[in-house]
Amino acid sequence: MRALFNQVKPDILFACEVRSLEALQELKLKGFSLACTQIPRTEEENPELPNQGLALLSRVPWLSLWALDFSTLSPGPDRPPRGILGARFALPAGRSLTLYGVHLKSNRGDANANRLKRERAMEYLRWDWKRLGLDPQKDRILLVGDFNTSLHLPAFEEEQTLRALLREGFVDAASALSGNERITLPSAPGSPFPPADFDQILLSPALAADYASTPPQAHITPAPAQASDHHLMSLLLPEP
Repeated sequence: MRALFNQVKPDILFACEVRSLEALQELKLKGFSLACTQIPRTEEENPELPNQGLALLSRVPWLSLWALDFSTLSPGPDRPPRGILGARFALPAGRSLTLYGVHLKSNRGDANANRLKRERAMEYLRWDWKRLGLDPQKDRILLVGDFNTSLHLPAFEEEQTLRALLREGFVDAASALSGNERITLPSAPGSPFPPADFDQILLSPALAADYASTPPQAHITPAPAQASDHHLMSLLLPEP
């Protein structure tokens, strides 16, 4: 993990499936503020398994930090797992950037139930915008993380998790990459799942408007196996 940090040199990094804040602290990364959720696993997610924390590592001080905890929702076939991590950062000239990090339901189990859980998680994301008085058409919002769904794989052709956001004007930062370049989850030996482009970076219409002439493009960096089974997706946001 330290080698990957030294290679990419991120200012802000969102990570999924982090065991604990203490595990992050063991990396001894100088100059980073660290956060990690401890959202309880629900019965359907097996409470005996390790924490799958949503983590933020940032050289840039955040103004506020919060989490949506889906484990507190009433049990049901469409209750999403985990939650969503949010953070607000100050930008020059009195502007701000709101970042949301997600790790949506995996594709293990019933495909239709998995889709419903991912789509419901996005409805709670929209609820949080209303709670905070955010409007993606006017406010700079960045959505990142493992969405566990794809715009390109046939198995997800009917799913609206990402498509609804694109209809609302969000911009896919990886849209210029080819299918092979876009893969962030290679197929493991013996896995029944094909290579996938589950990791996403989406810019709200207001944020994308800052870069209308030169849209920022996502970049994929292979990660060592001991760091993650996913490759790293990164994005450079220059000052507009």
